[in-house]
Amino acid sequence: MRTVGATPLAVRWFAIFSVLVAAVMTYLVARRSLNFQSSVLAMGVVGSSLPFITYGRQANDVIPFVACLLLALWATLKIRDKNPMLTTIGVGGLLVVGLSGVALSMPFQALLSSDLSVTATGPLDVVLLLLEASPFLAAAILWCVVLVFRRELLPTRAQPDVLVLSVWLVVGCLLLAVSSIRSALTISYVIAPAAILGLRAVEQFRESRRMGLVIALYCVVTLSSLWFVITSVLHLEQTQLLMVLVAAAICGVGLAGLIVMRSPKRRATMAVRLYKPVIYGSVALTAVCAALVVMKGSPSAISGGRAVASALHEDTLAVHSFTYLYHARTAADAFNGQLAWYTNGWMTGWKSGYRYVPTAMPPNTVDESTVSSVRGASWIVYYHPDINEDEQKIVRRLLISQYSAHVETPHYTLYRNR
Repeated sequence: MRTVGATPLAVRWFAIFSVLVAAVMTYLVARRSLNFQSSVLAMGVVGSSLPFITYGRQANDVIPFVACLLLALWATLKIRDKNPMLTTIGVGGLLVVGLSGVALSMPFQALLSSDLSVTATGPLDVVLLLLEASPFLAAAILWCVVLVFRRELLPTRAQPDVLVLSVWLVVGCLLLAVSSIRSALTISYVIAPAAILGLRAVEQFRESRRMGLVIALYCVVTLSSLWFVITSVLHLEQTQLLMVLVAAAICGVGLAGLIVMRSPKRRATMAVRLYKPVIYGSVALTAVCAALVVMKGSPSAISGGRAVASALHEDTLAVHSFTYLYHARTAADAFNGQLAWYTNGWMTGWKSGYRYVPTAMPPNTVDESTVSSVRGASWIVYYHPDINEDEQKIVRRLLISQYSAHVETPHYTLYRNR
């Protein structure tokens, strides 16, 4: 920040750089087991996935962690090859950089995964989050299912890159399934291995001439694209009627797949002809949606941090502190990345003499005693995404006699002491 000044770029540049590193490393790791075309597609799937597009423009720890992990993986695999001495030294330096980044991020990642909550919907949530990140990732899910029944397709020790990626994907999904923090951000941990393994499934099924599996993969990716359009493009509410229509579409695609599979000749023809429309189409669909998110934003995007920070900065001659009232789901919620960004070092301790007091309430309800305890602060920033209006009104009722609502946004309310 001292180099480029107090601008959004000062916080964003490292996150954007991490996305670029993650995309390039995805290509380099994929190139060890996939052809050039599939490797470029893997890079496109990762770079255009909605979590990478959304959180790759914010100050967070997940995307840099994934980038460093991919860098460390590629460097480790590269060192195992027979390379000239200078190449080995250079790659060794990259390995140190990657492992250092992973080590620095480990405490935060441990904090994210410390609160485990085993529920019946955990595995389904992970699958849906993958499909909502990029419809092509359905190919990776199908690949994992097929491996259960087709053991001959399992990666061997002669394929260390595929073996490590498989462990990364499976273990990562299992940890997310039992974690209470399942979100579009945390699913970013497994997008890169899922993209590479999904494209490996396409290559493996086609090269082994298992046309039935190829058609099944096309059907799964097509249905995933339909779900992606509903949830991530149109943002439709998941009503019973919508679910009936989705079920009808599933039956229709399944019936079409069965008709195609009845004829070996038709299977072979469709396996070739549908490759580009289905595979390229799913990646292009994600890229278009990602472009819309960049240009127009997303309905689920958090907004209001800039307006709150601007109001706080207007009063810094008299007040150097504020109370941050929030609903705690994890210990990490005490720090608001968006607000820290716009307050320009206030919440991170970079500005000498400025401080904030985090005050937590239960995840979805208002604790009246907690709200009453913060009365007296000059400024109270109430952060309330996904909190219903009735709960927000309770906070207003408890504070309005002493405070005015100075700034009101969909996700923040800034109360000023009169």
